[in-house]
Amino acid sequence: MTSGRISWSGGLLAMLLAVTGCAGTEANTQPAAEAVVERPQAQLTVVENLHCLANTGISLDEEQTRVRIALGSRPTAGYGVAVTAQYQLENGYEIHFIERKPAEGMAQAAVMTSPCADISLPDDWQALKVVNDMTGLAWHVYHSGR
Repeated sequence: MTSGRISWSGGLLAMLLAVTGCAGTEANTQPAAEAVVERPQAQLTVVENLHCLANTGISLDEEQTRVRIALGSRPTAGYGVAVTAQYQLENGYEIHFIERKPAEGMAQAAVMTSPCADISLPDDWQALKVVNDMTGLAWHVYHSGR
């Protein structure tokens, strides 16, 4: 009984595709081209540190002039924060990063590290989006004085 339904539905679907002109034409099977949107690159200063005493995640300093991306504790040397892109937006900035990991098979110093990156922000920033390109996780931060 179930196979009859599937067969009938499949037949109906094939008939509808043929009637609407969607059956097997190459033009309809190709994905639509995506529009490329150019975003201006930002030139924010990034300073990496291997021993940050910050909580894991994103934080602003008290003056709101720097954002810190902190990875938390790592068991060996070789870890770090790599900023992969910086974009200037209408009212702020978008920063993308990944966690840089030690090369596989290479000897690493057995020392605890807490890698982070401090990124300087200009005085006029209003909104900030920080994206972890490895996980897709995004943080949205807004300047409290604006």
